[in-house]
Amino acid sequence: MKYSFYLLLLTPILFPSCLAKKNLVTTNPYENRTQMSGIVKDITIEDARQNVVTRNIKIPRGTFPGMKDEIAQTLSETTLQIIKGEINKQFNTKTDREYLINLKLNKGIIGFKANAFNEMEYTDVEIEITAIDQNNKEIKCSSKVSLEIKSLDASPEYLFILFNRTITNAIHKCFGELN
Repeated sequence: MKYSFYLLLLTPILFPSCLAKKNLVTTNPYENRTQMSGIVKDITIEDARQNVVTRNIKIPRGTFPGMKDEIAQTLSETTLQIIKGEINKQFNTKTDREYLINLKLNKGIIGFKANAFNEMEYTDVEIEITAIDQNNKEIKCSSKVSLEIKSLDASPEYLFILFNRTITNAIHKCFGELN
């Protein structure tokens, strides 16, 4: 009986946090509905970040105010496939114009910090995209996107999903500037 009372008190706090986390990784305010005419011949991804690490972010089970960790994690194979897939979505095949695409990742961090009332998970991405057609005509764009969410259940798994969403949003924002 005593525990159900506490669970009842925590439900309004925990449930909105879960909904906000799901909503953040399923929406893209920069979704580009127009596409460039042409096809992607090749995509290169240049990781220009400093201090890239292979370790996972450290989020302890029990957190205290002041705890934090921020890393630039090595790009996973999943993230590389998401980048290539999102770039390909920005093109249609209505013409035979071919593009070589270079995505330069200048900043890409995931972070966690705890305060007295909650935990904050955040990502920050800066990219530059260069598209070169078969006539060596160059088109460039750049974008910066940050996402953050306050929660009571921070996890490396969610930060991985949030990072991939941040990169997706940055790609859409960049191509949206071109059209």
